[in-house]
Amino acid sequence: MRRLEDVKRRLGNIRQIEDIVTAMRGLAAAHSLDAQKHLAAISAHEATVARAIGEVLAYMQDSRGVNPSADGGGSHLVVVIGAEQGFAGSYNENIIETVLGGGGKEPREFIVIGQRAVVDFGVRGLSPVWTASMISQCGHAASLASNIVDAVFNRIRQTGAVRVTLAGTRSDARRAGIDMKQLLPFDFSRFPQAAGRQRPMLNVPPAQLLESLVEEYVFAELCQAIIMAFAAENDARMRAMTRARTNVDRIRQDLKLELNQSRQEQTTTEIIELSASSAAIGAA
Repeated sequence: MRRLEDVKRRLGNIRQIEDIVTAMRGLAAAHSLDAQKHLAAISAHEATVARAIGEVLAYMQDSRGVNPSADGGGSHLVVVIGAEQGFAGSYNENIIETVLGGGGKEPREFIVIGQRAVVDFGVRGLSPVWTASMISQCGHAASLASNIVDAVFNRIRQTGAVRVTLAGTRSDARRAGIDMKQLLPFDFSRFPQAAGRQRPMLNVPPAQLLESLVEEYVFAELCQAIIMAFAAENDARMRAMTRARTNVDRIRQDLKLELNQSRQEQTTTEIIELSASSAAIGAA
């Protein structure tokens, strides 16, 4: 049995841990809620760009105008959006194991987002060609997506990558899992061509406009993936902190029981000592 002071000290530490766990869970919940609010705006922007692509395709009557990654041979470039921090359960490991287990025959290179994910890649002996920190708030998503777009197209120009795939986690609880989405070669068949509408008036060559819209659509997809991954990481952290809170509560109850037992034992010991002292004094 621990001394009474040791039990009191550990109980105080447990209370501090409980405060930290509660704060982390609350912050994660706030981040997740904020991310859900941003997703609607990003989806609207993505839909607008998709309609524009459909109209330009109808104008051109040919979807073969732009394919930024079609020239030459090269590698498969995988953009991995992982976790920035720990305390998120198996969230990061699930992403990395899915990515590493789904390779094709062609050589792969990795762009890795999230410092925790970068560390986990290093542990596996893999060196990403480009890395960046994950966002700490939703307002930074556009800047990060822009940097990733630049890194992707720079790498394509340098190596002539055949394929670019985006790997991230879905935050929709009804469709939980890992998203592996092909960014390039760009799939123009996804965009229905506008029919029976007035042809748009263009001030730039259609192929140039289509190329710009492709980059904008890839940017929108990356923004969406970043926000969804941010929400998913914080959802995972909320679940981890809920489990931690349950364990903390159990340990606290055990310590309270031990504290009561220690106090009772100390009281019993003091009574025995007092009784012995009284007996000694009476005998004298």
